[in-house]
Amino acid sequence: MTPLTVGIICVAYLVVMLLMGVNIGIVLVSAGFMGIYLSTGRFNIAVALLGTTAFTAIKEYVFGVIPLFVMMGLFV
Repeated sequence: MTPLTVGIICVAYLVVMLLMGVNIGIVLVSAGFMGIYLSTGRFNIAVALLGTTAFTAIKEYVFGVIPLFVMMGLFV
């Protein structure tokens, strides 16, 4: 598929799923997975990229600091 077609399909999927009331995190992950799969045509590549992207996003310093800051505010 061409990148334009994949983009249109993913944006349409995002809009439909959000209007149906699905959680935005689930919609974004599934749309990203679907876009990678449609672009490459290989399921293994889509799964590998999904796993490495999730790991690199979560290992950031901010994801440890913000919950602790909120917890500190609750204790105060």
